[in-house]
Amino acid sequence: MEFDIKVNIIEGMPEQIANYGDKVVQYKEIVEGISREINRSEGGFEELLVSMKQSIEKMEQQAATLGEYARGLEEIIRTYCNAENKLINQTNGGKAQSDSTEMTPEEKSQYEAYKKRIQEIYDKLLAKDGDYLGALELWKELAIKMHVENPSECTLTKEEKVAILMAIKPLVSKIDTKYDELAAENPFINNWVHDHVDFLNSDGANFLEKKAIELLSTNGVLQNILGFAYRENSNGYYTVEGCLQNQWGFCDYIDELGGTLGMDLDTDISTFKYDGQEFRIQLWKGHYGWDSAVGGEFAIYSRPEWEAKGDPYVQGSKASELTLYDAASKEYQLPVKQTTYYTDDHGRKKRFINDTSTYGDGDHFWNLNIRTEAGVDKSSISTEFEIDCSGKDYGFQEALYNSLEQKENLKVRQEGSKIIAYYE
Repeated sequence: MEFDIKVNIIEGMPEQIANYGDKVVQYKEIVEGISREINRSEGGFEELLVSMKQSIEKMEQQAATLGEYARGLEEIIRTYCNAENKLINQTNGGKAQSDSTEMTPEEKSQYEAYKKRIQEIYDKLLAKDGDYLGALELWKELAIKMHVENPSECTLTKEEKVAILMAIKPLVSKIDTKYDELAAENPFINNWVHDHVDFLNSDGANFLEKKAIELLSTNGVLQNILGFAYRENSNGYYTVEGCLQNQWGFCDYIDELGGTLGMDLDTDISTFKYDGQEFRIQLWKGHYGWDSAVGGEFAIYSRPEWEAKGDPYVQGSKASELTLYDAASKEYQLPVKQTTYYTDDHGRKKRFINDTSTYGDGDHFWNLNIRTEAGVDKSSISTEFEIDCSGKDYGFQEALYNSLEQKENLKVRQEGSKIIAYYE
């Protein structure tokens, strides 16, 4: 794909070059990538490629400034990426964003078999057939397959995970309800909890924090279970791969359990379909450890599109509480740089950063960015997520961008292969 920027667009305009030069280079690379994808495809794509070349030539003649040139390229990217996706859907080849909600006979059969297997395991776990010894044996078998001490070796199927969540949910709810009743009847319980939380947040409790940090820094088993470790130079915590959540996946019900662990978080969830999958993007920000820490998180999960068609996800719906997503596969894990901003209890504005591209293998399904600091006004916490889509199909980036852009509490923009989302 050839580009021809008119000389008069950039002559004597250093400010334009400074403002738009890098953006033009990035957009040109994306257009060239789309061109290569179209060239490799079959069925009706020749006309699309010719049309795109003509659009570029027309834009080059009409652009009066480098800014107009950059915006023209951006519009071409949007137009022809969408056109390419439609053609791919029509020819059933390649990867594309999907809007279809209708299940094919094969998908329906797959979904029904999946739900049937979950119900069978659930019934067995609760001994609905009266076989209590058999139920006990199954619980033991699944506990062994879970490999809590080394989650990377977990061999539970997704059906088994969902059935376990279904089985334990009523029990956990009863425990929570009983605690609330006891706390209401016995005020000293709440007083005791608050007193100990205040102690943990005080300067006199530093030795406890140091012990916790020491454990997280040296105990690999604990890191594997919790999924995060301590970084001394930033006084913060970051995510590690191969953890329990990595192997188990995630759903709304697991998220709700965070309150029991002292989390008071705002969260935002976006979903989109691409490459035969439904992706779930979730952002968090707020307090951790009963207001002893501050931070945020980014995570990307997925599930098969046939499952999403049979069991549509609706945020906040009871019916979707146990809709389980897997951690995104390596192909769709993303390097994410997260910057958390907040105002401390002395009114000082602060920020801290976690960048997954600087450790491990450079990308991750989960970016945790937490710092120990008590007394932070929750309303002052905001996070910026710089999501690097380099090496991914532009269609994936566009689908991810569109899903985030629809959220009212996010400010989202694209800079070449990066998506920047500001969560306030």
